Amino acid sequence: MSGSTQQDGHTIKQFKPYATGSQRSKKDLRAKCVNNNNFAEEKTWVPKTPYDIRDEAMNDVLKAYATNFAMKRKEFTVRFKKKRAEHNSITLLAKHWKKCGVFHPTEWGKEPLKSSEPLPEKLSYDARLQRTRLGEFYLCIPRPLVLRPENQRPEKDDGVSGARVIALDPGVRTFCTGYDPSGKIFEIGKNDIGRVNRLCHALDKLQSKWTQKDVRHRKRYKYQRAARRIRKKIRNLVGEFHKKTSRWLCESYDLILLPHFETQQMTTRATRRIGSKSARSMLTWSHYGFRKRLVEKTREFTHCKVILCDESFTSKTCSECGNLNERLGPSKIFKCPMCKQESDRDFNASRNILLRYLTTTKNMSQPPQEVGVESFLLGAP
Repeated sequence: MSGSTQQDGHTIKQFKPYATGSQRSKKDLRAKCVNNNNFAEEKTWVPKTPYDIRDEAMNDVLKAYATNFAMKRKEFTVRFKKKRAEHNSITLLAKHWKKCGVFHPTEWGKEPLKSSEPLPEKLSYDARLQRTRLGEFYLCIPRPLVLRPENQRPEKDDGVSGARVIALDPGVRTFCTGYDPSGKIFEIGKNDIGRVNRLCHALDKLQSKWTQKDVRHRKRYKYQRAARRIRKKIRNLVGEFHKKTSRWLCESYDLILLPHFETQQMTTRATRRIGSKSARSMLTWSHYGFRKRLVEKTREFTHCKVILCDESFTSKTCSECGNLNERLGPSKIFKCPMCKQESDRDFNASRNILLRYLTTTKNMSQPPQEVGVESFLLGAP
C-alpha cells in the first residue's frame, strides 16, 4: 500500500523463505527480516517503519507462497508488488482498532478518510483497508458466519413431497434455466447479457481511442481511467446477479443440480465452436465464479446441497421419448423428429439434467457426494 510496506515485502522476498525447499517458520523469518537488529548497518530506514507493519508484510509474503503451494503449481514466478496493481491493501490489526469513523493516512492525501457506514465498536478479527486504482477505499471487516438452521427454511407450497430439487442448465442468452419436479421452469437472467454487452461495446470504443498513435499521454490516461470504471460496473453487475441468484436458490431448494460448465475449454480460440461474441459473453457471465459463490452460500444454509452433474447431450435429447436430435445446432427451439415434441431448448435441457441425475442415482449403490467449499480449496474441478 505505502512505499515502506512494499519495501519491507521486498526485503523478505529477497531472503527467499522457501529457497532451500524446506519451509521456514514465522519465528525464523521474523528473526531474519523483521527484527530491528538486522538493520543496524544497512537499510537503516526500516526500523522507522512500525514493527506491526513490517510483521504484516512478512505475513503477506508467506500467504502468497502458501496460496501457490495450495494450488499445486509445479512452478511460479516470485515478483515484487506493483504500485499500479488493480488493488493494494494493508492490514488493520484488531488490537489497534479505535471506533472513530475517520482515518488519517498522510501518504494517501491531505483529506482524512471518513466511513460512509457505521463502524463496529471493536473488531473480533484483523481487517484490511483496500485501495483501488480508481482511488476508492474499502474497509474489509470479517464477521462470523451466521448459520440458517433447517427449521428456518420456507414452507413448501408446490404440493410435491420430499426434498425440494432444482436442475440448472447454464447458458449465454439466459444465464441459467431451472426446472423442478413440480413442473416449474425458471429463466434466470434472461436477456440480461444485453446490458453487459452494451458496456463491453463502450469499453471497446474507448480502447480503440487510446491505442491511436496521435493520442497524448493525458488523454490516454483519461480514456484508460474511464475504461476501468466501465470494467468495475460490469464486475458489480455480474457480482450482484450472482449473489441474488445464489441466495434465492439456497433459500428455495434443498438440492441444486449444477452441471460441469467448462467455459475455458469452450472459449479456447483453437478449439472453440462458437463465435467471438458468444465466447466473450460466456466469459463475462463467469459461470465458475457463480459456482463458487453458490457453494460458499450453502455454508450459511445448512439444509441446501449442491451436486455437480453431467449435461452431455441434454440439449439434443428429447425429454419425452429420449430420441437424439443431431441437427439441433444453435436453434433456440428443440423439435423432436420422432415424437414431434417442441419446446425451448433450455427448458428441454434442464428437464433432461434432472432425469439423468435421477436415473444415474437410482442405478448407483451410493448417491454422488455433494460439493463443499473444501473441494474448491483443494483444487477440485
